[in-house]
Amino acid sequence: MSSLRTILRFVAIWLGCVAALDLLFFGAFFGLAGEWRYVQLARSWGVSTGTVVAVDRGNHLGITVRYSVNGREIQQAFGGSYKNVGDTAEVYYLAKDPTMADIRNPREWLKNTLRVFLLGNLVLGAFVALMIHFPAVGQALSWPWSGFRIRPRFALTWIAIAVLIGSIGPFFSGTLGGRLLLADAFVLGGPGLLCRRAFQLPYETSWCVFAKSTAVLVAVFLIVSGQLVNLLSAK
Repeated sequence: MSSLRTILRFVAIWLGCVAALDLLFFGAFFGLAGEWRYVQLARSWGVSTGTVVAVDRGNHLGITVRYSVNGREIQQAFGGSYKNVGDTAEVYYLAKDPTMADIRNPREWLKNTLRVFLLGNLVLGAFVALMIHFPAVGQALSWPWSGFRIRPRFALTWIAIAVLIGSIGPFFSGTLGGRLLLADAFVLGGPGLLCRRAFQLPYETSWCVFAKSTAVLVAVFLIVSGQLVNLLSAK
């Protein structure tokens, strides 16, 4: 029974670490980096065939494309292309705002990016869970900063801020639908519960004590549910 308890405890810590990393990813990448526009593009886009008018290989393989939408001529710079001047390029744009565009298929890009980050978080989460569950591993790998401790209240406050920033961006686009609103409710509700739990406990409370709560399990469920709704919205 003790072995089973140890395994279940490690799995619980691992899932909690993965959920926290996912929150950081969604908050920082889609909020601070502004990549939430791909969620909008992935839901509905138009396609225009443009022409490459300039190339800048030294700036992230940048190209400048001139394209037309409903008679309006637009010229924008995009990155990540080996096309040359005079080549044609498909531009995926948002119908409500044709300047919000990209030369990559937004749905495929979003799926691939989410897949890579979620798989990476599974691996990184397992690594962090090992250090939490087996202190000897953490001590062996943390020699320069072995005295530094990140407490639940400190970590979850910043995570909640990042998630809040990430959730605000899409509201300015005016394209939020029922699914995305539901996803936001789940994703905001999860860290909200975690913050409430953290602030109910003394600041020096350890992660092990913090994790022993039904509220933490409910928060993880909400976060995972929000991610699933987000993925369904991108289909």
